[in-house]
Amino acid sequence: MRVRTKAMAGLATFATAAAIAAVWGPPAFADSPAVAPSVLAIIAHPDDDLLFFEPDMKEDYNLPSTSLYVTGGDATNHAGPNKEFPSTCAYSESRFNGLRAAHSRGVQNPTWTRNAVTVDGHVIEEDTLDQRPSTKLVFLRLHEAGDGNYKSGENGFQNIYDLFSFPKEGLREMSEGSDPRDGSDCDGRWAHQYYTHDDMFQTLAALMARYQASTVLSLDPNVGYNFERNIDHIGVTRFVGAASQSWHGPGGRGHLLLRDYRDYTVNVDPADLDPGTAGDKQQEFLAYVGPNRNPNGGRYSGKNDPEPDPYNAFYSGFTHREYPRWTNGVNWAALDSAGRLNAVAMLDNKVQVWRENSSGGAWTGPTTVPGSSPLAPALTLLKDGSGTLHIVGVRLSDEQIVTTAQTSSGGWGPWMSLGNPNPDPAQEALTGNPAVVAERDGRLTVFVRNWGSGVSILKQNPNGTWPQEWTDIKGYQVRDDLTAGLAPDGHVELFAPAIGGLLHWSETPGGAYPIDRVPVGPPTAGPVSISRNADGRMEIFYVEGGGTGKVATQWQRPTGFWTTTPGVIGPVGLEAVSANAGGDGRMTAATRNGGGGVSLMVQGAPNVGFSSFPDLGNVVIGAPVVALDGQGRQVVLAFERDGALHAARQTAPGAGSPYGAWALAGN
Repeated sequence: MRVRTKAMAGLATFATAAAIAAVWGPPAFADSPAVAPSVLAIIAHPDDDLLFFEPDMKEDYNLPSTSLYVTGGDATNHAGPNKEFPSTCAYSESRFNGLRAAHSRGVQNPTWTRNAVTVDGHVIEEDTLDQRPSTKLVFLRLHEAGDGNYKSGENGFQNIYDLFSFPKEGLREMSEGSDPRDGSDCDGRWAHQYYTHDDMFQTLAALMARYQASTVLSLDPNVGYNFERNIDHIGVTRFVGAASQSWHGPGGRGHLLLRDYRDYTVNVDPADLDPGTAGDKQQEFLAYVGPNRNPNGGRYSGKNDPEPDPYNAFYSGFTHREYPRWTNGVNWAALDSAGRLNAVAMLDNKVQVWRENSSGGAWTGPTTVPGSSPLAPALTLLKDGSGTLHIVGVRLSDEQIVTTAQTSSGGWGPWMSLGNPNPDPAQEALTGNPAVVAERDGRLTVFVRNWGSGVSILKQNPNGTWPQEWTDIKGYQVRDDLTAGLAPDGHVELFAPAIGGLLHWSETPGGAYPIDRVPVGPPTAGPVSISRNADGRMEIFYVEGGGTGKVATQWQRPTGFWTTTPGVIGPVGLEAVSANAGGDGRMTAATRNGGGGVSLMVQGAPNVGFSSFPDLGNVVIGAPVVALDGQGRQVVLAFERDGALHAARQTAPGAGSPYGAWALAGN
């Protein structure tokens, strides 16, 4: 939404990692989009996007970008006699003024055009930034669940969570100005707007169509930690997920990328934004909150919104963090038995596959896997010992681990449920993203975080079937993002980012998985990627936690033991790092950088450190993946805001070979 510069497309090599983080060039879109990109963020309260979607929203540049706020954020502890604002409506309007200030930050003398528009029979406000018309703010002005004047089920008021959860009970949610307690200064254009379950569903779908959304951002629909659940956040986002199933992107072509973000739970994880990005996010939030009403001391009380203290531990935690609810991971591309690269992702609420037509050739896709239902975006694609590709993920409707296998004809077989390690259905939502490995005998083993915050595993039977009982291999305070890989001798190494550090398990010859007594490394800011040096030693890569945002690595010593101190090797990274070894034995790692593009880290020679830092530019969302094609060339794959897969491929094998321009993969 706010224009931000970034690295130019093409191969630019810097002498040191520090040089990468210093200056980003102008925005660079190196290839043609599949559809006209348009980003729509749908959130519960004013300020949710600033706290939880930044810096991703900041990287929308001059693309059409709309923020839709469902409630007015009308908590009444700041409205009424002897309060900062005379009424509920006045408080909400002040928060909206703060949003206009934040979303126009950097624009000289910004002005907004405010229009009343009718969508699905409801009158709502649409604001357009005159100096940058691609930026819009939209307000539905519903009451929030935290409004002290209202209790769900009384006086015709229902919160948005109940409205979603009980669709057959005739519940209604009402806008500000629909009740005398809102105040006498409410704008009549927005008053007396009532929404049933179907109204909300249809209105959100109509707004996706109005803004021709190719990427939709929202909050956490299914909190993966057993605390800090905000019913407005959950209710709005579940409506978003349901409404998106009737909107299939611009032109109905299926280019609709959904991306959800964690909210209050991010404070239990390490800061993942570098100081510059966190500082910029803090300034944006300060623009929203407004000047301090108490400049001479005391608690910060913003003139736009006196509720947040932007400098206390609670709110400053959000300005130093951004975590997607489900990263798209680092293992979503693989070679099939014919030497063709395949990639898998959630798009248009379906599991979609892209595949090269020939080894190293052009792409076909996206092709929907039959029987697809909405899964968490963290999908794993891998090849088993017989050369068959498998997709493994978590089905969102019931939190079951599900899988499908490629058939001999190149299609996909039926989906199979592997169950869930959590015995209580109420705990199934605490299941993490699955990590999968093909073991030395070719069978698959699946690892997931369980309800007790440890790890459970399920290993395929010798005949290809799956057992019903999961095995708990312990662990503590584990996050979603597990990664497993094979050591040179064939045993499995498992890594799990946890709140207290990076946990590690190493499979024994008998098939047991003892956990290291202490973390092998510090807390990470995303999933770990595993690759191998030319001499067979494993090496892991991740975004360093603790507020540096740098790419870090640890590796096996010749003895097989892991280093316990990370080595910082590269630029600022966001979300995840993907690593792969090239045909010349040198590893390449890819990450989304601080400018929104893709940075690479390349070993100077086999088995040594990293001395080359190319920047491939572009503007991506989520985590890129780097894979080796059938011709021995590295291919970097990433999604852009057009809801499409794009690829940059080396012109020749070898880690030092240049990359061609970004190009659309498939349709």
